[in-house]
Amino acid sequence: MSVRCHSASAVLVFAARATAAIPVRDREKARADKAARVTVEPIAGPVRERMSRAARWGWTAVALYAAVLPVLGLAKGWNSSLGLWAFAPLMLLPGGGMTWFAVSGARHRWIMRTRGITVVARHTDTDWGGEDESATYTYVYTDADGTVREHRGEGRPQSDDGEHTEVTYDLRHPDRSYARGDQSLTEYVAYWVAGPPVLLLGLYLAAGAVLS
Repeated sequence: MSVRCHSASAVLVFAARATAAIPVRDREKARADKAARVTVEPIAGPVRERMSRAARWGWTAVALYAAVLPVLGLAKGWNSSLGLWAFAPLMLLPGGGMTWFAVSGARHRWIMRTRGITVVARHTDTDWGGEDESATYTYVYTDADGTVREHRGEGRPQSDDGEHTEVTYDLRHPDRSYARGDQSLTEYVAYWVAGPPVLLLGLYLAAGAVLS
């Protein structure tokens, strides 16, 4: 039997459980060709990543907003209302982006607080990035099912020895993790302070274009 999947974690979990399901007497008996009874091989070729749900909603909103532009021009004429509608995205896009980061960050922290599991992760790699880029730190941890997973963060997580740090992961989605220091408090507060007002200003301009 051959199983193909682009999710390496899913394949590893399936292989481990398939091996465990083999009766002990068959599992310990070597095959004639000396090969393992359950093997995992990487899939050759590039793997196309699926667009996230947030990205799909974002592109859909942009397409709908752009589609209204000619309709508004035909209905109200090519006047100042059209200019407001065209100018509003300059406020809507950054305001919406900052507000989304603020809300998603708060949701992420709430999930980690209510159903997160904290484990000790080990530092394995550091990508120092370019001159204007922050370093990315990679830590590995083992979830409750025994699967080894990675956590990457741009801010250096707090650690006593520089090699280990506490990582909290979501029990329902073990690939979703958080470590203290991933996002600075200043950056988090800035999103909340700047995002909603800029977004509301963009909505005000868009509403003025339609109602004027």
